[in-house]
Amino acid sequence: MLLAGASIQFPDQKLMSFPDPRASVFLGISPQGVGSYGLHQQSWEQINSPFLIISGTQDVGVDGQHPSWRLDPFFTCPLGISIVH
Repeated sequence: MLLAGASIQFPDQKLMSFPDPRASVFLGISPQGVGSYGLHQQSWEQINSPFLIISGTQDVGVDGQHPSWRLDPFFTCPLGISIVH
């Protein structure tokens, strides 16, 4: 998701983004949700490339987050960009 254009922010640091223009579509396999590794509610708002998110119903987060937490990128990205499977 970082290469697709998601942004992260850690305490006392500026907002960072690492988009890679060489790719045109992206795949998120059980991506992290809000509150982990600097990801925040607006992390996925600047993504403008299509991406597919794949996750499982038993795929809890490392801190015990419900599997639906891994769908945060899908629900917070611009409309029409992502597909969830």
